[in-house]
Amino acid sequence: MLLDSVSKGETKIGRWGYDANIDALPYVDELPQHWKDEVDKEIGLEMRRSVKSPKDYLAELPPFPASKFLPGSLIDQELKRVATGAALPPMDQARFRLDPPALNRSNDVTAWKKSLDNAQTQLEHQSLRLANLELLFKYGGNAWKANLNHLEASIVTTVKTRNDQKAQIEAINQERKLQQEVAGLELKQLQEEWVALIEKNMTIVEECAKMEVGIAELKREEAEALKVVAEVEVAAEAPTVEAEIEIEAEALNGAEVEVKAEAPEAEGTGAQEDATMAES
Repeated sequence: MLLDSVSKGETKIGRWGYDANIDALPYVDELPQHWKDEVDKEIGLEMRRSVKSPKDYLAELPPFPASKFLPGSLIDQELKRVATGAALPPMDQARFRLDPPALNRSNDVTAWKKSLDNAQTQLEHQSLRLANLELLFKYGGNAWKANLNHLEASIVTTVKTRNDQKAQIEAINQERKLQQEVAGLELKQLQEEWVALIEKNMTIVEECAKMEVGIAELKREEAEALKVVAEVEVAAEAPTVEAEIEIEAEALNGAEVEVKAEAPEAEGTGAQEDATMAES
């Protein structure tokens, strides 16, 4: 889930330059079990394909801050030794022994002075140990008790700090869980609305398709009906063969009647002419 800083418009960039904002809902998201195996498989594949070595990843880290110890001090020398990977030199035990000078230097005053200084140093060290033991016998009990009281107070303070941090973490987790649950309900409602709208759109598309099919069918039927009407009209306007035969027969019958009607008139005219010629 996006955190409060993200909701305010802030952008967090990771060490490698990518956007480090968190947009998951771990308290709400339900991921299939096989997804983890797929993710592990992809991670392994990416690791096999990677050409970087561990030191390359360490090289991307910021440089180690400069040492604040004095140059040449024992700690500075030890840090440099560890950085270079050099072996730890063996401990010099000569200062813990009371060795006289070597036989070839038995008459060397400087060698005897060095041995004497070593003996005096060890003697002083032993004297300091005796003084510390006397102080321990005299004040050690009270000092130990004071130290225990200090440790107990430190423990109480540390436990209180830990409990406070734990309570803050729990409060943040509870707040995140509540926010994610509210966001999950909202996302679920929006998803249900989206599914309902998709189903509604599919229903509308299906009904539109049915209506288009019906319209196409009506257009086809209308075209067929218009075709039939046109054929009927053409058939009504154009005479058939039988009608033409009847018309021709009637015309022939009419011509015969006219011929018969003209024939008697011609015969009468001839008789009259014969009669006239006889009288003459």
